[in-house]
Amino acid sequence: MKNHDSEENIRRRYRTLIDDELRAVDVLHRRAHVLGLGTAISLRENHPIPLAQYEDLAGELSASALRNPSALMFCVGAYDENGHTHAMGTASLMILVASHMRLSENDIIQAGVAGLLHDIGKINVNPKVLDKPGPLTMEEFRVVALHPGLGSDILGARHHGVDADIRDVVRHHHERLDGAGYPDRLAGEEIPRLTRLTAITDAYDALTRDRPYHAALTVTGAVGVLRQTAHGKFDPQLLEDFIACLGPYPAGTLVQLTSRRLGFVVEQREENPAEPLVNVFFDTSTRSPLKPVLEDLALHQEEHVASIERPSLWDIDLPMQMRLFARLH
Repeated sequence: MKNHDSEENIRRRYRTLIDDELRAVDVLHRRAHVLGLGTAISLRENHPIPLAQYEDLAGELSASALRNPSALMFCVGAYDENGHTHAMGTASLMILVASHMRLSENDIIQAGVAGLLHDIGKINVNPKVLDKPGPLTMEEFRVVALHPGLGSDILGARHHGVDADIRDVVRHHHERLDGAGYPDRLAGEEIPRLTRLTAITDAYDALTRDRPYHAALTVTGAVGVLRQTAHGKFDPQLLEDFIACLGPYPAGTLVQLTSRRLGFVVEQREENPAEPLVNVFFDTSTRSPLKPVLEDLALHQEEHVASIERPSLWDIDLPMQMRLFARLH
């Protein structure tokens, strides 16, 4: 039988997650944003990208994932969409799944660098096309589809320090196993493993973010899309590894409880993923906010997750709610 616990005790138990690790990851997000802006300036001035800074950032993200993977996953969803946010989200997911797969420390960091740099070619794509508030025309899609090749050009002869696997990720993360991707129509084992993994994390991060032309999907919705398109597109074993890494309720997921209240998952524990720590803040029966309260579902026998919800259905700005909770800016 589960025992009740006070919010004060729950907050005390998870102080490191709430007060320390989330803030640490927030600092890393700020660094990624500044690093992206600085990289764009360096490229305009014909200087190499600051590869060592990307490796340092990936190393710190990897260390954070070891301390508490939920904090890193939480921050994937706590920021609104922009190019740097997508790069950080993809890098964080790469690091989390690489850690879940028990790859070596060096391979985990390389996965993070690959995620941070995978869309670097978009620096040279017209921002009016990238930021268009609506579906792209065929011609506009062709312009955006140039970014893997542009990124490959950026990592040309002047960047000898960039690992060959990362170069391949930049050029080929839109290739698909059936040969229907771009830019080189690679197929099957022609696509290296790290690139195949990036294709999955890149797609998932894009599906779960609000865009001008589509609302963010839930974790189950995004996984469903990936599984539907997996045959011939994504590596099936890597996709299952990625889904296992996510678990049923990854941190940041908006859930409805059996009491008809909404909250977002703060931490999903490996030993009991079906009963996460949830920050409850909304009453669906009255469609009105509640005073936020942390509830550990492992301690409440009468309360369970009833469903995963789309924030847009309840007119909720979930990233803002998450940032307010964690006091991120």
